Formats: sequence, structure tokens, C-alpha cells
Amino acid sequence: MITAIVEQYGARDESIKLAHRVASGQRLKVQQGQRIGGRVFAYDRELYDDEGKLVRGVHYQERFRKHVTWRSKLVPPDDLPAVEAVRWAFKGIALGTSVQEAGC
Repeated sequence: MITAIVEQYGARDESIKLAHRVASGQRLKVQQGQRIGGRVFAYDRELYDDEGKLVRGVHYQERFRKHVTWRSKLVPPDDLPAVEAVRWAFKGIALGTSVQEAGC
């Protein structure tokens, strides 16, 4: 029973360390302007090759799979209504407004 408790504590400790490593990696990606997972509404991507040269831009509604060695950077789009929608949403979050209160 004691060994089971020790093993369980070790697994818990490793799980906590893994969670910290994942969160740290995600923070680093965000600081570098990279996305984490699926498409991001109202943010286009700029794709850079292995040498850091811009290859192309990808609109936020476009589906495009980048080359494995390429890097991407999130950039604001030219789509002003989408940009305004994001601004509106963040203002509402800052004010504590719900979607129902905003009339959507």
C-alpha cells in the first residue's frame, strides 16, 4: 500500500511538471506571435520559410497547411469588420458584459 501511495505521488508530481512545461511552451509561442491550435478569428498569418523569408500571407478564413519547417506569425487582417468585432468582444469582456446583455 505504501508503494502504491509513493507511485501515485510521483505520477501526480510528473503531471504537475508536464502542465507547467506545456503552459510555458504555449506562453513562448504566443510571445513569438505563433498560434496555438486551430484557426484564430480575425487574425491572418504570415508564413516564413527556414531562412526567415516571408513566403506568403494566409487570410484567417483560408485553410492552408504550412510546410513542417515553416513558421507562422499572427497579424491583424485588412478585414475591418472582423477587427471591429474582436475589439467589441474584448471591450465587452473588460466591462464584464455577457453576449445576452449585449443583445446578440
